[in-house]
Amino acid sequence: MHDASRLHYDLRLEFYGVLKSWAVTRGPSLDPKIKRLAVRVEDHPLSYVEFEDVIPKGQYGAGPMIVWDRGSWVPMDDAHKQYENGQIKFRLDGKKLSGGWMLVQLKGRDEDGKNWLLIKERDIFAQSESDGIVTDDEPLSVISGLTVDELAATAVPAAPRPKRPAKKIAVAKIKGAQKAPAGKAPKPMLATSVDRAPDGDDGLHEIKFDGYRTLCRIDGGEVKLFTRNGHDWTYRYPFIAEAFDDLRCQSAIIDGEVCVLDREGRTSFSALQDALGDGHSERLVFYAFDLIHLDGYDLKNVPLLKRKDTLDDLISPLIHDTSPIQYSDHLTGNGPAFFDQASRMGLEGITSKKATAAYVPGRSKTWLKTKRVLSGDFLVIGYGETTAAGGLRSLLLAEDGKNGLAYLGKVGTGFTARSAVQLRETLSEIARDTPLFAFETKEKLGDVTWTEPRFLAEVQYRALTGEGRLRAAAFKGLREDQTIAAAATAPPVPNLVSDADLAAIWVTNPDRVMFGDDGPTKLDLVLYYARIGNWMLPELINRPVTLVRCPTGKLADTFYQRHANEGMVENVLQIDIPSNKAEEREDYHYIKDAKGLFALSQFGVIEFHPWGCRVDKPERPDRLILDLDPDEGLEWRDVVDAAHQIRAELLELGLAAFVRTTGGKGLHLVVPVERRTGWAKFKDFAQAFVEALAKREPRRYTASVAKSARRGKIFIDYIRNVRGATAVGSYSLRARPGAPAATPLDWNELSSVEDPRDFDYQTVPLRMASLGADPWRGMNDSTQRITNDMAQKLRIHK
Repeated sequence: MHDASRLHYDLRLEFYGVLKSWAVTRGPSLDPKIKRLAVRVEDHPLSYVEFEDVIPKGQYGAGPMIVWDRGSWVPMDDAHKQYENGQIKFRLDGKKLSGGWMLVQLKGRDEDGKNWLLIKERDIFAQSESDGIVTDDEPLSVISGLTVDELAATAVPAAPRPKRPAKKIAVAKIKGAQKAPAGKAPKPMLATSVDRAPDGDDGLHEIKFDGYRTLCRIDGGEVKLFTRNGHDWTYRYPFIAEAFDDLRCQSAIIDGEVCVLDREGRTSFSALQDALGDGHSERLVFYAFDLIHLDGYDLKNVPLLKRKDTLDDLISPLIHDTSPIQYSDHLTGNGPAFFDQASRMGLEGITSKKATAAYVPGRSKTWLKTKRVLSGDFLVIGYGETTAAGGLRSLLLAEDGKNGLAYLGKVGTGFTARSAVQLRETLSEIARDTPLFAFETKEKLGDVTWTEPRFLAEVQYRALTGEGRLRAAAFKGLREDQTIAAAATAPPVPNLVSDADLAAIWVTNPDRVMFGDDGPTKLDLVLYYARIGNWMLPELINRPVTLVRCPTGKLADTFYQRHANEGMVENVLQIDIPSNKAEEREDYHYIKDAKGLFALSQFGVIEFHPWGCRVDKPERPDRLILDLDPDEGLEWRDVVDAAHQIRAELLELGLAAFVRTTGGKGLHLVVPVERRTGWAKFKDFAQAFVEALAKREPRRYTASVAKSARRGKIFIDYIRNVRGATAVGSYSLRARPGAPAATPLDWNELSSVEDPRDFDYQTVPLRMASLGADPWRGMNDSTQRITNDMAQKLRIHK
């Protein structure tokens, strides 16, 4: 349902990899006597089926759009033939529309063939319009539960800014400007992280954006947009590039960040990924915050405040409420108060810069960033009431710690008027007379309604106070995907490690330092596998496995052990598998239980690399693995963005993927499948998928193993799916400084990971102990199958 120039309904049918689309002016009718005009419009990508948002003014299709209904459709005959003949009969199975329908093309009066009629067939789902009009009776979105008007009301427009006339800039007279050609876009200046925003009157404080750092280079009228590593992404930001075409200058280099705003006006990295992945580049905004070249003059040595004033004069004529270019304003002085305000608003943080600072590419201490990075899911034990609109003042929170439940304080910001009403209605249904547990606090609680322990609240906060209270907490939402009741009934993590297994662990040379002077000890690594065993073993046991051993603790002495030998430890079994050479067999290891895992860790094994199959059927793989290996110049966020896109591509084929870090800069997408396909077809499928992706986006991906082909790209390694190939296993440590771990993640948390190397032998056990559910829950229950239809979509010829 789309309220653009006029209200209409968009009918979209998945059709050979795209969405065939019709604009139905008055919406569908359940009355077979009523024929609705359906105007054929351009095809849309499959990802557009979930699109629900407010398209900003000045852009094509501006206005609110909700998903009024969704479901599946089945053509009654060959869909392509019906479409060519101008008459499509089909059945719908949606939440609001069901049964038989027909699209009939109006010919003769319609030269371009765009006009069709949408007609309901006579069946048990048909009804007369005298009994009600379905669009009037069912006005709500099936995704958000909002009407189109309510969705429009949630939109947060850009801050009003009056359009200013162009101002002549005498750049040659700016003190510090040096005559020089534009040259290439330089490496950007980077901020140093600090725990507290600086105070003082000599600082400029800006909102920290959650997006992609981007340099705009204009030279001779040509606009180019580059990532922080110098990759040309102009093709991904067409609307921004077009807006810069109108800038009145011969040459310029402007520093900024490409972002997408959420409905509350905050930059959202996940929304940016969605927009780029779905091709909705019209939602992108370039926030300009520095000017380092203008009309033949290098401005790097000009003081920051003067550079910003000049930037403001330069781009102001292009800026209006919904323009894709915006100026990043600043506050002078009082950094801590500005940071607190940004935190209360749920923003990413702030960047503080010296007003007199020159622009120095690379990391600098004249630019500082203070980020609000802490978040958690906390138990709601009650809510504070108020007579104001919404009736809800705050939520009271608790956490299950070492000594039982502990009170964490209140969260009183982050609610909208609508969410406050909904929260109060939800929580009032589980009210109780007394608090869940006794606790003491100096806070004045006021009027409180206590609740049963049913819900977790996602909360962002700066830190815990000395009394164990959340500081600067902001409510993000109820974890409706995991209530306490749901967690209690979720399948528990299998208890594969017994007390006897742990008691039997013994370690030789426990004090041996591994991987350098500051590394963990051998005891640290053995204890890691003891703590993580229950999580690790389901993806490790009963699979052929290659081992990486480091018996001395020196990285130079690490080696791979692929085949079994006579001196292997107990509880590690052998399997002989036919080799690629005729009539030959080779022996491989596999781990049967926890004792085998712990024995190998004591034996100096650091890494575990299982096959994508199990020992009972070694010729039938059950794990398809895509290894995302980025070029050294790419950022971690480039890899995260790619993972989300590739996940969407797999979903369009009908395959759900799970994601894990690798202990380095890459990611694995792991697709569990039924054991029905042999290795040759398995590898062909993976190769075809990757090559199709690389062909479609050659600037971003490569399927070639050649290093020369990887510059500036992500190599998607499909060779992990060849018979005998391995990939590092879930929760395996890596034989690298700091002992990072390959760590499974939930897709919802991937975008919040800043550095995958933060998952290591120390942090992963703590993380897993605090999780309420397995990030890969459902992995072993998968019934996915690689089908001939999937192969045909990738044009694999049998």
